[in-house]
Amino acid sequence: MTLGGGDSPNPFDAQPFGGAPTSPPAVPPPPPREQRGNTLATLSVVFAFVFAPVGVVLGHLALSEIRRQPQQGRDRALVGVALSYCAIAIAVVTVVVWSLLHPGDTDTSPQASPNSSPNRASTTVSTQMATSSSTTPTAQPKLSPHDWLLDGPELTAVLHVPFFPNIQSETEGPLSRMFDRTSIVDAPECLGAYTVAAGNIYAPSGGTEFAQQALAPPVSATGWLVEEAVIIYPSEAVARAQFAAMTQQWKDCMGRTMTFPSNGENYTLKDMQATDSTLEGLVGGPSPSTPNRRTVSVRDKYIVDVRVVGYASNHDDPGSGASDVANAISTKIGV
Repeated sequence: MTLGGGDSPNPFDAQPFGGAPTSPPAVPPPPPREQRGNTLATLSVVFAFVFAPVGVVLGHLALSEIRRQPQQGRDRALVGVALSYCAIAIAVVTVVVWSLLHPGDTDTSPQASPNSSPNRASTTVSTQMATSSSTTPTAQPKLSPHDWLLDGPELTAVLHVPFFPNIQSETEGPLSRMFDRTSIVDAPECLGAYTVAAGNIYAPSGGTEFAQQALAPPVSATGWLVEEAVIIYPSEAVARAQFAAMTQQWKDCMGRTMTFPSNGENYTLKDMQATDSTLEGLVGGPSPSTPNRRTVSVRDKYIVDVRVVGYASNHDDPGSGASDVANAISTKIGV
């Protein structure tokens, strides 16, 4: 029921004390959940300095986990991956540059090679093959015995007189090709003291090959005749056995006269000197006397046989000429 014909306010709608309307207190939002750091991201940075390939793997695993569930450490994972890749690149470049600058020193195996020197790093079979193939092109070609004999300019330098490279004779090959003079001399056992590369002296000695040549000036000139030979044996022991046999032959022929019946020329060995590696002697020729200087030396598995004699009207004593030529040949061989 209303009074005065108008609507009256509902007494129950008003605040009992005339204050402002109230609302329930606001609830604060829960604090954000703290994200856990990714362990693999941290390990990727560590292994970038320890073993880079592992650092790369760990970094990519960390990035994959961080994408699946929010975690801290993405920046660390990226740093670990970047550092690992840089370390790998630096290692590869270093190895390539080193192999280019030092093609023979690429040994990386910790296992010693039986043929390596004590101060060298040990090698694996693969690096030995690579080193061998890299050095093969620069290897020196194999020289034949004839390459060790002295030519005209070399003889001129050794004998200190102008020398004309007029080759009178040259032979090389197996010892069976040596000239055999046994039928034209009355004492063939003494031929080794007179002539170079005598077939009856060397052929049975077990040598493998030889080279011999004789050089002289033109017929109208006066100078030296040089006969030189190199005989190769399978070992030093065989070469020294032959040298010992020749030493005894020279001793037995000392003072004896050897005659060539075809022309009646006589030659006598005198002034013999012998050491454990060198024979030297003076062989007197026919009248007017033409001194022949003889030298036979053994070095390693090589015997060097030399004769120097006056040519045409030259009757001078060659002195140490034969020894000088023999030493020069040994030096050329490298023994």
